[in-house]
Amino acid sequence: MGVTAALLMAGALSAAGSISQGQATAAAAKSNIRSIQEQRKVNQAASRQQERRDASSNIVATAKGGIRMSGTPLEVLADNAALAEQQRFTDFNVAQQQIELLRGQRGGALIGSGLTAGGQLLGAAGQAGAYEGRA
Repeated sequence: MGVTAALLMAGALSAAGSISQGQATAAAAKSNIRSIQEQRKVNQAASRQQERRDASSNIVATAKGGIRMSGTPLEVLADNAALAEQQRFTDFNVAQQQIELLRGQRGGALIGSGLTAGGQLLGAAGQAGAYEGRA
């Protein structure tokens, strides 16, 4: 194998390594996206269950105290439900922002590795051409 071929082969191997690294980074981001989506579902369901348990406990405690479920006790239950829903909405949006950030990183890793690989190939071709010009 000649020097020119060796330079081109080294450039191709470097380019392949860059692409592989970009793909690994993108795969990790995709996995993290799935994890966040699954955790978001679990958290939303757990929050709804906790809200139902809290409401039930409050209703029972109110009834045991001989208080009718109207006026202030009912308003408190409604306020608690609204606050719980607001928290779920906030949590959902925070998770969505994390997902969007990871999607951007994933795309950037793929594009960046392709550009790096192209640069490595061009650099190797330039070195090979310079060598050939001297030979």
